[in-house]
Amino acid sequence: MLDSIRHPLKIFALYVWAVVLTALTGVFGAAPLRALRLHLGGWLYWVITVGSVVVLLLFHWIPLAAFFACVGLTVGLAAELEKKRMTLFNIGFWSVLFPLAFIFAAFAIWIEKIGPGWPKIIIQQVETQLSLVPRWNELIKLNAQEITQQIPSLVIILFIFSLFISWLLSDRVSKIFGLKSGLESLRLNHFTVPDIVVWTFLFSFAGAFLKGTPGWLAIIATNFLNVCIVIFFLQGLAVITTFFALMRVGWIWRVFFLTVLVTQLFILVSLIGFADYWMGFRVRLARKKLSMDRKIFKK
Repeated sequence: MLDSIRHPLKIFALYVWAVVLTALTGVFGAAPLRALRLHLGGWLYWVITVGSVVVLLLFHWIPLAAFFACVGLTVGLAAELEKKRMTLFNIGFWSVLFPLAFIFAAFAIWIEKIGPGWPKIIIQQVETQLSLVPRWNELIKLNAQEITQQIPSLVIILFIFSLFISWLLSDRVSKIFGLKSGLESLRLNHFTVPDIVVWTFLFSFAGAFLKGTPGWLAIIATNFLNVCIVIFFLQGLAVITTFFALMRVGWIWRVFFLTVLVTQLFILVSLIGFADYWMGFRVRLARKKLSMDRKIFKK
């Protein structure tokens, strides 16, 4: 009987944790949500997630409810697509596309309601948020109008990182709470971008930085460029984690190095991911490992 009581309490605690993490970080709430989806199955996950969104709406936490719904939708769709044995990129693409369509539809309704003054409202909100971090504003000269123009790509990046974190941490969350998973763990070090991302990156880079590009086209190109850089960053991380596995780096050092790479060397990791498309670093590392194994067995 005690186990039957603990089981729903664990689920309740995980949903509360997911809401809190979503409110505080925006992306880390995806990890407990994925653990719940893999444990609960399809329909029960959707029922409880929708119920959680309704509760948030009843408390008038509308922005949190909207974002929690989108993260829950992203995580849930990804789990459904995993059953179809799709590539990691395709799973991510479709899982991010649907909540993004939901966000843009809600945004269109809001614009219709507010009227032509909506750009000023958004810029004022961005300026208000920037005023809370004056040191950032002084160091890198953040411009509210430029940030506002890049909001579409920032929203997409949030969903991408939510999905990535859910894949990265959900197994550990499941173990902590003693929940069973119905799907196999994903091999994130197998993540590879398709050709279209490479060419999108090259064209968007040209559109964002070449002189004479129309303003509206430069804005669109910058948004595409931001998303491509993040996607290549994930591929760069896949290369680095493959290298860690080859060198048998301990998890403490992995956490340390990954923290440094994410916070200080983001662009460098993205460049590694971009170069991996052309150089095939992971294939070379696999051959290196095979060569090392043969030498060990010969001895």
